[in-house]
Amino acid sequence: MKNKEVSKRTAKAILAVLSGDYKLDGLVLKPTRKRLRRQKKEQRAILDKAVKAVILSTIESVNQAAKDGNLLDQKNQVVKTAYFSVKPAYGSIGFLTYIQKAEIKATRDDVLRVLSQMVMNDELEKVGLKGGQEIPVEEANNFQIRYRSIRYAKPSSGEMVAFEENK
Repeated sequence: MKNKEVSKRTAKAILAVLSGDYKLDGLVLKPTRKRLRRQKKEQRAILDKAVKAVILSTIESVNQAAKDGNLLDQKNQVVKTAYFSVKPAYGSIGFLTYIQKAEIKATRDDVLRVLSQMVMNDELEKVGLKGGQEIPVEEANNFQIRYRSIRYAKPSSGEMVAFEENK
């Protein structure tokens, strides 16, 4: 049997098909669903990392403001615990605003996915908030769900103190 020589371009096309990343559609190479899913997963991981970085910096700055006694609510009262949500809502700080300021093209679903992952990793705590009062998450509807940092300021004789672990 004789060996056949092929061009570099043909060899690359053959290797691409054999790797499973591309398929032949007539004489055209098209990406497979496997390759498209992998690319989408990689892009989502990059987006999630950027969104998480903005979330963590926002939490850090808000926690510092609460520690310094500079975090006020709508009634100009010092806030003991900062609550966060995906979008700005009454009594909570919306992450989506900060993410858009950082010029990251993320949707509400992207932010919610990252927040849910952070809750699962015990980086954030999910709470229900109704009328400014905390309620169990099981009793809260979707509009009453808020997040707070695991580390938050607790009042001690009317003044803000160092952050303590909330477990």
